[in-house]
Amino acid sequence: PLRRLATSPALVALAPRAAVGAWAQQRRGFAAGEAEKPEKAEKAEAEGSESPEKPDEKGAKAEEKAAEAAQAAPSGPPVPEEEKEKSDDEDSALKLLERELKEAEEKLRSEKQELLLALADFENNKKKHAAECEVRSHKAVANFAAELIEVYDQFDAFAHEEDAVATLSESCKALNDGVGMTRDIYKSTLEKFGVKMVSPAKGDKLLPARCESVGEVSTDEIPDNCVAEVVRRGWVLDPDGPKPVVLRKAQVKVARQGPATPPPPPE
Repeated sequence: PLRRLATSPALVALAPRAAVGAWAQQRRGFAAGEAEKPEKAEKAEAEGSESPEKPDEKGAKAEEKAAEAAQAAPSGPPVPEEEKEKSDDEDSALKLLERELKEAEEKLRSEKQELLLALADFENNKKKHAAECEVRSHKAVANFAAELIEVYDQFDAFAHEEDAVATLSESCKALNDGVGMTRDIYKSTLEKFGVKMVSPAKGDKLLPARCESVGEVSTDEIPDNCVAEVVRRGWVLDPDGPKPVVLRKAQVKVARQGPATPPPPPE
């Protein structure tokens, strides 16, 4: 029955009409759409003319947001997390090294100050010990020289037996000469260590620091309060030094009742 309906003369006659009707309807719809486009454009222009500042404001805000984002965003390409962590580790290591360097400098400054103080103390102690050693050495030499002086006096007393020299035999005279030579050796040894004899000459002014008055001599030839006779010679350690030590004062007799001034030398 369907095949018969499709091949019926009435349906075949109506087919071209239906196609023509569909094409006409489509054509009318296209024309209507084309006619509405100018109206929509005019409407959009009218809306744009009513608020012309809105697009500009939106653009300005967009530009401000873009500028803020550009400022907030880091310059250059984004840094990977690994590189960022590595940079943080390097910064922390650098800070640690700077702190250690500062501590080392403070320690060095403190130890340098302690070293300078130790050197100053060492120099002071060195000078102090040197002075003490010098004093002790000086005192030891003085004590030893004082003992040797007593021995020298004994040899000097034996060597000055002039009164008995004429009655001595040849062997005794040789012994006396040997005693005198031994006395001279003692004297040269004492002088080597700075011990010198104090033997004021006749007429010298009395020096209380090195001479001791044991008597007086009345004479007109020697000025008053001057040495008239030497009873025993004295000894001084380092007489030309800054601190001479008198080991034994010379015993002398001074002149009394003499002229106020020494007599003029003979012409």
